[in-house]
Parts: sequence; C-alpha cells; structure tokens
Amino acid sequence: MIVDSFEAESEQPDEQYIEEMLLQIMADEFEAVLEDDSAASVAKDIIGMWIETKEGKDNTVRKFEGLVDKIKGKRIEVKENVESDESDDEDWEDAEGEEDYVDDEDNNVPQLVEHHALQPGCRNAPVVDDDGFTLVQGKGKGRR
Repeated sequence: MIVDSFEAESEQPDEQYIEEMLLQIMADEFEAVLEDDSAASVAKDIIGMWIETKEGKDNTVRKFEGLVDKIKGKRIEVKENVESDESDDEDWEDAEGEEDYVDDEDNNVPQLVEHHALQPGCRNAPVVDDDGFTLVQGKGKGRR
C-alpha cells in the first residue's frame, strides 16, 4: 500500500503523508494507536530508503536487514497503555446495577388472590398440589 503510493504519485510523497498513512493502517488493520511518534521516524526511514534505492544504493536497506537479523528470535517487549473509561462503567452501574433495594420482611405487602380461589367448591377453582404448584386442568366434557 505504501509502495503503491510512491509508484502512483508523480512526485515523491512527503514524510507527513507517509506518517499519516502508517497511522491509518495501524488503526484500521491492528486497532492500535501509536502515541510515541514512531510513525514519524518510520516514515523518514521509508523515504530515505526509497531515495537511496532509486539512486542504486542499498546502505539503508542492508542496515535494516542487519537489525532484523539481530532481533530475529528474540522477544520484543511492548509497552501497552490501556486507558479505562471509568465514567462509562459508572454510568452503566448507575443505570442497571444500583436499583433501590427494598427488604420484603420490613414491608409486609398482602398478596393478591384470585376471587375463585377463595371458593373451594367452585368448579373453576385452581387445584394446588402439595408443593404449591397450580395444576393445569384440561377442559372437561362440556366445559368452555
């Protein structure tokens, strides 16, 4: 993508253009934000390598190949800077997590009882088993 910009442009792209392209690629492809100005130095190196290779020189390219050979197989330490959005978490907790707690033992609220449940002899009275479950009864002959 970067090489394409060099070949497509009539003039050589400047460092700022390459830096912005690098930052955009890192954000889009890797969801990473570079905050250490490394994109500027990489853009400068890319421009330098492009100019040298056009002139037939390969000093910078060989320098970077040597650096790659030195670090090949070594673990690279990366400093990760994670920002937490505490305000978002607090908003979420306020909205859903912190409801007013009411103690049922302190507030003895009477339960609603259906009218026909008060009359045990009634045909439509629900049948409750020993565990407290209401049994579902089918419509009998002639019942609607």
